[in-house]
Amino acid sequence: MLQRFTSHPPDHPEEWESTAVYIRGQLKERVLGESPKPPPVVAKFGTGALVDRMPTVKLQLQPDPGPANLTLPVLMQTKPAIEGRQPACILLHLEGQTQALQHPLAKNLRDRKWLILAPNLRATGDWKSPGDAIRDAADHNSAEHALWIGRPLLGQWVYEVTFLLDWLVIQPGVDGRRIAVAGIGPAGIVALCVAGLQDSRVTAAAAIGAPVTFVTEEAYGSFMPMGLLAPGILGVADIPQLAACIAPRKLAITEGRTPQGKLVRLKELQAAFAFTRGIYRLYKNESRFFLKEEVRMDDVVDAF
Repeated sequence: MLQRFTSHPPDHPEEWESTAVYIRGQLKERVLGESPKPPPVVAKFGTGALVDRMPTVKLQLQPDPGPANLTLPVLMQTKPAIEGRQPACILLHLEGQTQALQHPLAKNLRDRKWLILAPNLRATGDWKSPGDAIRDAADHNSAEHALWIGRPLLGQWVYEVTFLLDWLVIQPGVDGRRIAVAGIGPAGIVALCVAGLQDSRVTAAAAIGAPVTFVTEEAYGSFMPMGLLAPGILGVADIPQLAACIAPRKLAITEGRTPQGKLVRLKELQAAFAFTRGIYRLYKNESRFFLKEEVRMDDVVDAF
């Protein structure tokens, strides 16, 4: 299926929609691993804190109960005294939630009165295991252990963000018409997967500084976490096809990188995502696909 559409998108939206259903199904059933049945969504609020000199609310969810009793810590930030329902963005960073909130996109979201939720995904940030790294693979052992239980880290991360989304969409102060998922660096791949699998609740997505492809003739190096390399994913979709599953909703991609972390210049970036643009063109919604080499973060928020 991937080989069929690598060079050229299909000619009709209906053909692509059946392909997108196939991709989503294969990701869920074969690539991302079997996730547990989600428990009832209950959040525990902790004490407030200052992160990057901003008042921050601590939230804790338990998406994966069982013997491990794993929790999902989340930091929430917003401007005070917001009236009415506000848009919300789940902001992802594989170095942890504090790094996410220190990124320039977070400041621009706050200035535009967005609610920001930064989760600390398992095996990242404060949840990194001691001695996890082997050579350039900072998450080697965690990624390996995840494969042993049949749940690649990419699948676990997607599950955790989806569980956070379950809680977010039922909050009375959130505008369900404007919910975004954005990933910084390699976490952009997680954001694309979450948005691609959620065909209604996520209204916009962004990948900032993310790899533009899994395919490379060189060693990945330290930029690409092992946890993103779910076995069999290239038999289903490369990153441009994952991004295309978000169409016709809003999508922003900027500062694209090679799998080794080198910035991809505009001409190559456009070539890499020609397939994705072609799908948006099928829907006559090309203006919803924002693709730039480097931009100000307020432009990304505008794209939402």
